[in-house]
Amino acid sequence: MNKYLTLFLIIYLSLIITDLSFASEIKKLPIQKIIVDPANGGRDYGPSAYIQGVKAKEINLSIAKKLVRQIQNKIKIEAVLTREDDKYVPLEKRIHIANLNAADLFISIHSNSSKNPDVFGIETYFVEVRLADEKEHETTT
Repeated sequence: MNKYLTLFLIIYLSLIITDLSFASEIKKLPIQKIIVDPANGGRDYGPSAYIQGVKAKEINLSIAKKLVRQIQNKIKIEAVLTREDDKYVPLEKRIHIANLNAADLFISIHSNSSKNPDVFGIETYFVEVRLADEKEHETTT
């Protein structure tokens, strides 16, 4: 894959992510506050980019800022960034920001890279955290 196609895919995916055409479905969920975490930053550049000079930390921050604007404008849900500029935020502090803000959802934006031009794709991780009394209610009903 050449460097221009790779750059196009990065831009295209960031537009898809920030389109939020499914906003009406999200509004039905009991979510009042979303934390958006642009991974890397500061001294942590993230993985080496296939295109020389492109840094994962900059891509992550750009996508995260667009996503926050879209969440606020289209869904009308409060959204908070864990970082707003090129600074390093340790994992513990990012978790603290989410807890301090009583976040209902935590979205962390990451970019990966590979020297193998045949490797591409998207990774998605999901963690469901429920209170113990919710689990207890499920087992008794």
